[in-house]
Amino acid sequence: LGRLLAARCYWNMGGLWNVAAEPDRSEIENQIRNWLYYTWLSGDHIVEQHVHNLDAINWAFQSPPTEVFGVGGRQSRTSDEYGHIFDHFGLEYRYPDDRFAMSMCRQQAGTTG
Repeated sequence: LGRLLAARCYWNMGGLWNVAAEPDRSEIENQIRNWLYYTWLSGDHIVEQHVHNLDAINWAFQSPPTEVFGVGGRQSRTSDEYGHIFDHFGLEYRYPDDRFAMSMCRQQAGTTG
């Protein structure tokens, strides 16, 4: 293959399940039942799922990134039932020796991978 100079990775998918909050359960129990929507439980979906793709790039480049620039937000999962995680991220990673990687992940209902 030669020396790798650039990489791209994606983790794009549709929406996910949600357990309806019940008044007889505590707020903490409702959050635990919907663990993927709370950063204190899942680290957000970039940490919970997409990180595996980023690990593969770090392995291929034999280095962690030295810089990262990114954007993210909430477009489709904005109500309280979806906790406080983002539903999309776009990032550019810089590596030693002028190498870079582009990364995008999304979890939005009505879309596919």
